[in-house]
Amino acid sequence: IDDHGSTHLKENCKELFTSPVASLLQFIPIGIWLVMVKESNRYAHQMMQSQGPHKRTISGKPWKSDITISELMAFFGMMLYMCLRPMPGKTYTHACSDTGWHPYTKNMSCARFHQIRAVLHMSDNEDIGAKTDSLWKVRPLLNTLKLTAARYVHVGCNLSLDETSIASKTMYGR
Repeated sequence: IDDHGSTHLKENCKELFTSPVASLLQFIPIGIWLVMVKESNRYAHQMMQSQGPHKRTISGKPWKSDITISELMAFFGMMLYMCLRPMPGKTYTHACSDTGWHPYTKNMSCARFHQIRAVLHMSDNEDIGAKTDSLWKVRPLLNTLKLTAARYVHVGCNLSLDETSIASKTMYGR
């Protein structure tokens, strides 16, 4: 294989990628999912604590229980499906009401989806690194992807990623 050509999966790793889920877990191992569960729950509790002692709501709905790893994976699965089955001109909340086009939304209520979306975190905001590292919020995922991508993928010369590769509505990312 040409080392300077196209990006491809390394030959000795192909048996690890037997299904879409197995492939995802190779790049984003269970450890990072557990970090996201822990930090998201920490942030949810910080938000509720700032509301006062008796108010336990996130996104206007009662917070009934901490996020589980299954819920977090279902949340990301729903996000991926929403990307694969877009609804131009409609917000993501429309997917919850159109279970014919988006049947996976039966796996989680729209209210819970909103709550997870509101508290999703990968690192502790109160950590000292949060003040000095502009990528602090996603640093655990970036570090994981640096390690796993290098382990499984040969990056050829025909690959690029820049600020225009990912859609953004901010005035800074245009």
